[in-house]
Amino acid sequence: MQRQKCDSRLLHSVGYDSQFQILEVQFLPKKGEIDGAVYRYFKVPPDVAGTMLTDKSIGGSFLREIKGRYEYRKVEPDEATETIPKDF
Repeated sequence: MQRQKCDSRLLHSVGYDSQFQILEVQFLPKKGEIDGAVYRYFKVPPDVAGTMLTDKSIGGSFLREIKGRYEYRKVEPDEATETIPKDF
């Protein structure tokens, strides 16, 4: 899945696969890390993902609408996909 960079103090990039209803997020790196952790959230309905992806505060929307509401798993570095530029 391809992710797009986002303007957020929490998230580095996000992507959504509407066919499988999977939201993939990469967090900003923590101190001492090169890349932030990547997680996949499952069974996220298209309307919920769409609301989050178009929200002025995408990080805030993630915290309100996604975190703690959907099953997730951490994506290992060898599974993570490349990020495409925000203005692609």
